[in-house]
Formats: sequence, structure tokens, C-alpha cells
Amino acid sequence: MNKTKKYIQEIRKQGYTIVRNVLSDKNINSINKDIKRVLIESCYNICDKKEILSYKKKNIDFLYNYLKQKSPQLKAHCYDVLSKLAIVNKYINNNKLYDIAKEYLKETLIINSAQLRVDDPSDDRMLPWHQELEQMSLITLNVWLPLTNITEKSGGLSVIPESHKKGLQKHIIEKEINSYFRLPRKLLEKETQIPLFMNAGDAIIFHSFLFHKSTSNISKRNRWTIVFRYNQLSTMPYLKSPKAKMFMKRNPKANEPGHNFIKNFKMNIK
Repeated sequence: MNKTKKYIQEIRKQGYTIVRNVLSDKNINSINKDIKRVLIESCYNICDKKEILSYKKKNIDFLYNYLKQKSPQLKAHCYDVLSKLAIVNKYINNNKLYDIAKEYLKETLIINSAQLRVDDPSDDRMLPWHQELEQMSLITLNVWLPLTNITEKSGGLSVIPESHKKGLQKHIIEKEINSYFRLPRKLLEKETQIPLFMNAGDAIIFHSFLFHKSTSNISKRNRWTIVFRYNQLSTMPYLKSPKAKMFMKRNPKANEPGHNFIKNFKMNIK
């Protein structure tokens, strides 16, 4: 059995797979250099000349955290720009990942714009248990590719294996806790929850219906991750109706424009 088939079998069985060594240390260093250049460009505007000479020797964690403290708005601007780095888009065009997605989805592949996510230890944007919805297609293969080692302290993703087989689920918001959509708690009872650990440059590929959540970073370093999605054409409403929106709703309905295909999926939406 070749490796592509092994990965696909794992996605079909458990809802996810881990692909090792998608990016080399050299690749990651090249990405980090471009990240640093973006951050330094913003630091020029809030530092004096003596400071910037010393800061050029600092790592990307220091520069990002400095901007977050001194100018949250400039930090936010950097965050927006980092996702558009050409080098990030260069490396997501990875043959190993493409072959897995192509063989699994069996269709022409559409990639959502890549996101370079940063989770520092003070970050509270931890997403609760959810499915990867609100995308261009109902069925996607999602790639989570860390640029730092993922350990118990760094946090990352936790998953519930085989939960993708439960089908499309209705998400709710518990406003007293946060404003994020989440899966109902009774769906999670007695389920085996697994944190995923890996080295920098490894990638998780998971099905859009897999139950997963973010876990907190309690280390002293920021967690840098490239995230992107392969969208399936046949479950993309935008191509089926002139009235359809490009991105689907969190809780889609079959009677919405271009959504008729939802009737063919096992689901728990009322």
C-alpha cells in the first residue's frame, strides 16, 4: 500500500491523518525570515533607531509580542499581511498534500486563502468543539500545519476520532461563555478526546465533519500555524445558484440557494 492510500484510509476511518515532514527545517526558516521582515517593517514605525538595531536580532515571538503590547492595531495589520505572504502560498502547494486531497475528494480542488495563525500564551481565542463549516463547500479537507513543535504545553488541536461519521451537526452559541459556535455538550459525552502532538513541519489533514477544538498554549513561546482548506466542487453552493453566497452558513439548510445536495448527507439539523 502506498502512503497516499494509507493516509486516505485513516481519514475515512478516523476522520484525520498526520502527514510527517511536509515542511523541512529549511522551509520553516525561510518562512520565519519573511515573517520577521513584516514585523520589523511595522516596528520601524514605533521604535527609535537604536531600538530597531537591537530588535533586528530578536526572534519573531519577541517582535510579535512587542507589537501586540505597543500597538495592537499595527499588530493586527501585520496579522492580516502575514496570511498573504507569497512564501506561505508557495509551500502550501505541496505535492504530498495535493495528492491526498485529490484522491480523497475525487474532484478539481479549490483552496481557500491560507491563514497564518498565531496563538500566544495570553490568547483567549480558543475555539470550542466544532466542525469545520462556514467554508466554500460543505465537504472540505482541512490542513493544519504548525511551524513550531506541538506539545502538551504548546497546545494545538484535540479531536474525537470517527466523529465525522455522525454527519452534519447543528451548532449553538452559549453567550454566557463566549460568542463562538459550538457543538451541543450532549454530543460529546462519553466520547474519546485525543490531543494531537507533532513536530514542526508535520501536517494534520482532517474531514470537515470531524469534531475538533483548539487547546490553550501554556508554554513560553507563540504557536505559529499555517491553516488552509481543500474545498469539494460538488458540495459548493456558490457554483449551483446565482443567489448563493460564496461561503456557507454555520447551520446550512437544504432550502437555501444551491443547497439541495445537503439532503444526501446524514445530518442532525432541524
